[in-house]
Parts: sequence; structure tokens; C-alpha cells
Amino acid sequence: MKNTPSNPTTFRRLRRLTSTLLALGVFAGTIAGAAQPVHAASWVSGCFTLGGRAPAYPISVELRVYTARGWIIINNGYKTSSDGCVRIPMTLGYNGYYAMLYANDRNYGGTLYGWSGRYALPGNQQAGVGSAALQYSCAGIVSDCR
Repeated sequence: MKNTPSNPTTFRRLRRLTSTLLALGVFAGTIAGAAQPVHAASWVSGCFTLGGRAPAYPISVELRVYTARGWIIINNGYKTSSDGCVRIPMTLGYNGYYAMLYANDRNYGGTLYGWSGRYALPGNQQAGVGSAALQYSCAGIVSDCR
């Protein structure tokens, strides 16, 4: 008795569907495991640190939401204050999406970047997404960057 479908096309479709479902499950698990949810968001606030302290100068921060197209930028042009924190309003119509803060600043001869430690759930309240450490990359920026 056969254990596989008699039509090879059906078998390939089944294998592709299984792979797709597995990939979606891994992606969903990554979001759920990497960042913890907080109550959501008409405003999203959070802080970024560099070496455990607020960065020496304001860092550029974007507000991103997760849509069918992936993480998209809905508000940018915001900078951290002297304590390394930022508060960004949710754009009208996007409060039904998960939201995160993303810092990305090209200074120090390289790039400082980092995602907020938590993400905001869909809703209409203010959400604090916690504090996250900035990472530093100098790839392709300057030759003496270490």
C-alpha cells in the first residue's frame, strides 16, 4: 500500500504548503520570542542606550508597524532626548497594527542601530516599549572603523 499521493504534483504542493506553514510558524515565534508585547498604541515611547548610558547625542528613531508587507516605516524624523528616550505618535489608521521603535543613526564613523525591547499591540492607548541597547556596525562605512 502506498503512503504518498499518486500524483507527484499533489505531493509537491503538499510539501510546499508544509514548508510555508513551518516558515510562518518560525517567523511568528521569532516575533513573539524576541520582543514582549505591551498595551498599545496611540503613542509609542521607548529608550535606547549605548554602553548602558544614554547616547552622547540624539539618535534618529523610526516608528514601524507590521503589515502584510512586513515592517514598514510610518513615522520618522524623530530624535532621542538627552536621556536617550523618544515618544512618537501613531499615524492615524495604523493603531490596529503591532508597532516597534527602530533606531538607525549613521554617526561615529559607522551606524548605531537597534529595535525596541518590546512591541506595542494594536489599540488606542499610549505604549512604552522599554529600553534597548544600541549596536554598532562599521561595515562599509570607513576603512579604520573597528
